[in-house]
Amino acid sequence: MITTQAFTTYFILYTFASLVLALGISFTGAAWIIYFFSLLPFYLICTLYCLSFYLNHRDRQLKFTASFWYLIPIFQVIFMATSPAECRLWHQGRACYSFMQSHLDNTQGDPAHWNFVEIVFPLSLLLYSLSLVAFLKKTQIQ
Repeated sequence: MITTQAFTTYFILYTFASLVLALGISFTGAAWIIYFFSLLPFYLICTLYCLSFYLNHRDRQLKFTASFWYLIPIFQVIFMATSPAECRLWHQGRACYSFMQSHLDNTQGDPAHWNFVEIVFPLSLLLYSLSLVAFLKKTQIQ
């Protein structure tokens, strides 16, 4: 059980920290464009939802299900690991290297792309977003 004010405050801090972490890990132009048009509007919508929820139920307690509470960090770690972190010549059509690949691949020059990891990034972003929405929707007023 948590108050709506505390929940809203923690959620806003979480979204701010998550956005700063995502932008810090993926310090490339391509990733920032993706985050600007997908992650930032999503976080703004979720934050506005929490603020409106707080304004409508100020003195109430909230209860949330633990199942989504565990899924969010798992999907967020997968999303961060597969996010584009190193983009050489991406403006000329080359794919970006993921955060995981740029830190685990020790080859010099241009290493081979990990196609599976590059394909998983949009899916992991979608799963992370859906788990966060499901968590907010399953939060109940007591």
